[in-house]
Amino acid sequence: MKIDFSKEFKTFGGETLKDAEGNVFTLKGVCATVLLSQQQNEKATGEEKMKRYELARKIWDAPGGVCDIKAEEIALLKKLIGDAYLPLVVGQAYIMLEGE
Repeated sequence: MKIDFSKEFKTFGGETLKDAEGNVFTLKGVCATVLLSQQQNEKATGEEKMKRYELARKIWDAPGGVCDIKAEEIALLKKLIGDAYLPLVVGQAYIMLEGE
């Protein structure tokens, strides 16, 4: 499925969502962050970490932000984002990853 990872997150007021340093939240940034980090009590093998690294590179390097990813990669991203972020980001990320 082709996903546009350059999409930006918004507040309920429609303003672009930014972090404390003023960086815009994009699907690319959110996905790279969760793929390259490890949640507390998460047990991942070296092989799993390598797959996550490769997916992060694939998303980060996608021309124009559009990347073709598999259903199991979308499921992994949704799980990781759901574990790491608050509802405002999770809700929008799930919608973006489902191609809506």
